[in-house]
Amino acid sequence: MSFDDILAIICVFFFEGFIVSYYYINKYEKAKPPKDTNFLKLQRKITGIISLTAFIIFAFVNEDSKAEEIFLENHEVKKITEENFSDAYLPGQYKIGKDISAGEYLLIGDGYFEIMPDSSGDISKIIVNDNFKNRRYVSVRNGEYLKVVGDIKIFSVDKSPKEIFNPAELSEGQYKISDDIPAGEYKITANENEDGYFEVTEKNRGIKDILKNGIIQKISSVYITVEEGQYIKIQRAKMEYQ
Repeated sequence: MSFDDILAIICVFFFEGFIVSYYYINKYEKAKPPKDTNFLKLQRKITGIISLTAFIIFAFVNEDSKAEEIFLENHEVKKITEENFSDAYLPGQYKIGKDISAGEYLLIGDGYFEIMPDSSGDISKIIVNDNFKNRRYVSVRNGEYLKVVGDIKIFSVDKSPKEIFNPAELSEGQYKISDDIPAGEYKITANENEDGYFEVTEKNRGIKDILKNGIIQKISSVYITVEEGQYIKIQRAKMEYQ
């Protein structure tokens, strides 16, 4: 039931209660002497109770719907088009501090990335890597090497397309809390024919930054609460704000 539906019910409840009390007051006043004010006092009490109840319900419903509605009011929901790609780097390997600056980047597309401390190619030295779909954040430091493979566009976060998502309809990818989606509780549901995965991180710098993660059996769901500044990644799953 939507907020508008609940508000309409509250209005109808208040109006009908007032009409009923007014009807019985008039009926009582015709049957009693004019100086008898007991029922008039009762009318005021009934009307006051109805008004207070309506106000409390309205305040509660309004508070309960706050996070998602406030987020969508402050962020225009956009989808990325080819026009947004003018500031993108292409897939390849980059030396941080020489080819591109240190900082946070957003990878948009499907593919693979890895961050290495040097150019030795020794896989035992990988700082963090991942296969991903749709979108992924990475943080790199001077002297490191970022390798990106696949159909991907690489953006410095401050120049990335400002795609904001509907928190009730989130597909596979990684999201930054408060920038992409609001903080709060989410329901993550695995795809119909495969197990899903979720991961909440703090800085995107490898396993040590994982705050919580888990496997979600196909079709089943889990509830996860995330806070401002964190990141949540989902794979083979969909997610919706609660």
